[in-house]
Amino acid sequence: MSAKHTLEAWLRPPVEFFPAAVHASCAFVSAAAPWSLALHPSIGYSIAAGFGALSFYRAKQGWQIVRYHRNLKRLPNYSMTSKQIPVSNKYLFVGKGFEWKPIHTQRLHDCFSDNGSKYLEPSKLFKMAREYEKRHENWLTHLTSKDSRWNLVRPLPPVEGIPAIHGIEPDEVDVVQSVSSRVGHTVVFGTNVSVKLV
Repeated sequence: MSAKHTLEAWLRPPVEFFPAAVHASCAFVSAAAPWSLALHPSIGYSIAAGFGALSFYRAKQGWQIVRYHRNLKRLPNYSMTSKQIPVSNKYLFVGKGFEWKPIHTQRLHDCFSDNGSKYLEPSKLFKMAREYEKRHENWLTHLTSKDSRWNLVRPLPPVEGIPAIHGIEPDEVDVVQSVSSRVGHTVVFGTNVSVKLV
């Protein structure tokens, strides 16, 4: 992944699932039939636990790639009521976000490169559903336009702008501003409906 390397490689197929499947099958064989590997059952269970841990680790890495790809196309819905907004005498809650660093510039550049642009494109089925909704108004368009997680072609949320700008950071945090630093003016720059703070 990207823990040790300067350049990341998130825009690629999630190949981590292949070794995860191999490790899981090795764990199954070690636990279910240790005799086939000429192992004592207690040693087979220990080896199965090790392979299981490796399988879980690689599957988690693969899921991070899948989640990253999904966030580039479609942001998860984020909404709250006025009662859910945190209130404090020290801090003003601004919303969810992240600190923009050089790695985010690299990720955004990768998204708009020739190889990365295919990860931003909606699927053909999604495009066909939107075209069908424009031309028809019936029960099928009612189903395809429904915002449900079971709908494979559900429409994008009304966020506007480019989802990749938010999607390049999978772990957004609560952004707060100190009340004591609000004595002057705040400049807000934004490229879409949800703004960026500077």
